[in-house]
Amino acid sequence: MYFVDLKYVEDNKENNSTNYLEFTKEPFDVLKAWKEDSIYIYGGMFDELGFNKLFRSVVSNFDFYDNTKVTKDDWDKLYEKSRSMDSKVIAAFDELKIWVDRCFEKCDSFMILEV
Repeated sequence: MYFVDLKYVEDNKENNSTNYLEFTKEPFDVLKAWKEDSIYIYGGMFDELGFNKLFRSVVSNFDFYDNTKVTKDDWDKLYEKSRSMDSKVIAAFDELKIWVDRCFEKCDSFMILEV
């Protein structure tokens, strides 16, 4: 597990609720959610932080209710845009960055799934 007691991002601490976005590594298995090495953002928090609009501005096919592949180039653009946003967005992206950086050490992309 990568995260413990962070404010915006959650690991899989026995969470089997709905309305979460799962950030998952390759290989992608859309039939298997709640993976141990994935991270999660509550859907309400994703909207509250303006992530929906931000992700759609960079990842043209982003859809909250569908599976979306995010490349390293996409992530770099998202992260750069996040730097000029609200302090909560910056803090949330800093939390995400820990997992994303580890992901890109071994993978070319990650997938965002609505669970």
